[in-house]
Amino acid sequence: MEFIKDTYVINLDKSVERLAVFKKHANNLGIHFTRWSATNGFGLSKQERTSVSGNLCKFLGCAPGVIGCYLSHIRLLKHIINTNNDPQNLPAKSWYLIFEDDAYIHPNFINSLKTLFNNELSASNDNNVWSSNPFPHMIQLGRFSKFIPHRHVSPNLAKVLFANGTTCYIINLQGAKRIVQEIGNRVLYHIDVSISFHDIALYTALGDFLLPHNHLDSTISSRSFPRITSAAFSLLNTNLMTMFSSTVVYQADGLINLNIGFLFFVAFLVLAILKKTFNILWIIILLEILFWIR
Repeated sequence: MEFIKDTYVINLDKSVERLAVFKKHANNLGIHFTRWSATNGFGLSKQERTSVSGNLCKFLGCAPGVIGCYLSHIRLLKHIINTNNDPQNLPAKSWYLIFEDDAYIHPNFINSLKTLFNNELSASNDNNVWSSNPFPHMIQLGRFSKFIPHRHVSPNLAKVLFANGTTCYIINLQGAKRIVQEIGNRVLYHIDVSISFHDIALYTALGDFLLPHNHLDSTISSRSFPRITSAAFSLLNTNLMTMFSSTVVYQADGLINLNIGFLFFVAFLVLAILKKTFNILWIIILLEILFWIR
């Protein structure tokens, strides 16, 4: 891909099968990549995790996987900055493609990316997209959701209020520098949430980039609870699965991760109590516990 300077996939050393599946899909599309060894948050001591965590992360008790994911992306961005050899430092000529190893690449990925670079990211003088919008630092690929507040800036791009995962994105040198500068000193929270609430020009591309898949087997938010409630939101939009299965509260040294779906789970329980439908109440609780401990 002539418009991408380098491609990386972030992968834990132990996740050999994940890498094999990703490599098979990438090879089928002619995508050549460099494997980036991810930081295993579970391999860090509690003291080490605390030392790299910001106040919010300490308060909410970020899961080891969240911390490891955060550090993996920041380390990679620092590597990109340190090894960049673009003397002119031009954002349009220093794009990097980054995958996480659970990305299911769409067969039309290359064509969708070409469309983006031939139009919105074209260096042509008649490209007026950026006359009224900040030039992107980072563009998410394959995670657009109509449920996330957004504003279309072109047929292929939307300016989003917050990121929806970091499964796949392109970033330029300026974006890498900005992220490292803004959030690189401490693990603030999930990496996508942290990016969203800082001065970073973030967009989501509208196109065929990724195929939907189940995030409940995540190496980031293991032992996520609740599972069924979170999975139900995939019926609304599969791209919301990243958000609803991500960790909100981490407790008891890895025994449980309460995701955003927990808030809806509690709401269902309260509603069942108010309606005095106790049979439904116990069924919901039992199913969630069974799926969590399996």
